[in-house]
Amino acid sequence: MSKVTIGTFDRSLPVKETSMTFPAPDAITDPQVQAVVDAVDAIILGTDASGVVTIPNIVDVGLPGPAASNLANRGDKWMLRTSVALDKGGAGSIYKNEIGTADGTQLPSSSNDFLDLTAGLGLALKAAWEIAYESPDGNPGILLSVQQVNRAAN
Repeated sequence: MSKVTIGTFDRSLPVKETSMTFPAPDAITDPQVQAVVDAVDAIILGTDASGVVTIPNIVDVGLPGPAASNLANRGDKWMLRTSVALDKGGAGSIYKNEIGTADGTQLPSSSNDFLDLTAGLGLALKAAWEIAYESPDGNPGILLSVQQVNRAAN
């Protein structure tokens, strides 16, 4: 099993990186990783740092500097919840992954913390994620939700 790590830089100086790692099939291709990196890049304010498969194979290298937006905070995160129907001996599981510098302007309204996965950037992320994601037990997953959460960041 491979793992994919997507990193992003926030607005601070010195620049601080936040990253998300998720399991992926060994047969994952560079274009599939690039699709996930691009989909994540579209919903964050941070500077896309990298998408790396632990083969290692650097698929995308972003800019090594602070994000352009002053709102790019690594404590503002997207929490991705992925459901795997058969895992850990047959019981279904939900796995969580987080990536910092969430772009809250992508939310459908100010009273909703969930990205719309049925259209636009959310749908693009869902499609790319479900192709690239594999549970630790080697099973495919379904992206259930992407929620903006806030974690204290230093």
